[in-house]
Amino acid sequence: MTITIKKIGDTADLLGESPIWDSKGKCLYWVDSVSCLVKCYDPITQEYKSWKTPSQIGCIGFAPNNCLIVSLVDGFYELNLDSGEIKTLMRPMPPNDKVRFNDGKIDRFGNFICGSMGIHTDPLGELYRMNRDGESKKLANGIRISNCIAFSPDGKVMYMADSLDLKIRAYDYGDGNQDLREPRIFFDTSGLGSAPDGATVDAEGYLWVALVSANKIARF
Repeated sequence: MTITIKKIGDTADLLGESPIWDSKGKCLYWVDSVSCLVKCYDPITQEYKSWKTPSQIGCIGFAPNNCLIVSLVDGFYELNLDSGEIKTLMRPMPPNDKVRFNDGKIDRFGNFICGSMGIHTDPLGELYRMNRDGESKKLANGIRISNCIAFSPDGKVMYMADSLDLKIRAYDYGDGNQDLREPRIFFDTSGLGSAPDGATVDAEGYLWVALVSANKIARF
């Protein structure tokens, strides 16, 4: 396998996160979390676009009608890419200013899966699943830093990590409607000198993970 690495642009993000590729529009979306910006890059025209959000961003996912699902500090929102309008979709109640939402993905069945984290890495984070009808369900709690959420090509396995545990977990995921059962440990990253951070799965079923403390990307 040949890997080509290319830097996009000359401006560094304060905290670049959640890259997703639009296979129809042929554009790359990602967020500068700390700057509260959703960004888009067209590799053909080399043009950039950005949208401002009212708080720090955890992650994004594609939604119908040229919109993105955006996890902000306190919940899930819809960002209209045409108008820039932001609409509330889900906010856990009661509000908790000691947590914020972090990593998430759209699963293979169209649900948005996203976890939160303790602001001071306390085990206060929770994992939520929101379906296409806007109904949400809590799947897990006691999380310090939710990260590494990704899905196998057939959608039947979900990967996730509480980064401070240094272990990537694999859950049987079924058809996207079931509760989560006890996971197996997929990989312990302690020997690689880093906690697991963001992740994705390629067409061959390999898991790519950002090893943030080691300045590396691993393919498992």
